Amino acid sequence: MMLEQNWWKTFIKLSMAIICLFSLMACQSVTATLGSDELSYELRDDWNYAVKVVPAALMEKIAQNDVPSDWSGDPRRFAAIAILQKGQKTPLYLIEPSLLRLDGCPQRGCSAELLAQRSPFCGEIACLYFAYLEENGRFSKVFEEYIPKYLPPNYPFFRVSKQLNHGLPCLEFAFLPDRIDPEAVQVNTFCCNGWKYVGDRQYFEPFPEN
Repeated sequence: MMLEQNWWKTFIKLSMAIICLFSLMACQSVTATLGSDELSYELRDDWNYAVKVVPAALMEKIAQNDVPSDWSGDPRRFAAIAILQKGQKTPLYLIEPSLLRLDGCPQRGCSAELLAQRSPFCGEIACLYFAYLEENGRFSKVFEEYIPKYLPPNYPFFRVSKQLNHGLPCLEFAFLPDRIDPEAVQVNTFCCNGWKYVGDRQYFEPFPEN
């Protein structure tokens, strides 16, 4: 009987230790969570070259793990934003691995070959976005999604929640679900679930008149 009780106590202690370890990984835990519809959001448009935003160790990791081996471009010229909201412990680095946002195309336009060279992670409709979070000197990828790239001119594309959900802000991306005959702008919201970012909700905003 005594051995059975000791075994049960040991099992509980090990289980609690594992739970505590998991809670320290990836997205950080907090005492309360909010639904994405309860959060307030702010526009972020301060994209800069990754080499000016991302730590050197992460830049090296991106160059090794996130760049096609046959691509000859410079990942330091990817677009990036560092996100650090009030109460957030470490920055979240959001990367758009495309040279189009900051470098654009020549005035005469991009040929198909140049377009593919400058946007190796973009398809005809959407572009890849990914984000890393630093934990104890190591970087973990906590977000990776293809986001449609079409929007009305000057429409706010990317927003970040002011409040935190599982230790990190929610992210919103706006786009046109139908660019041929648009009637509304779709917004996709992603929030951390304690481990990584997952789709939280979708909603629509009226298409701007002008």
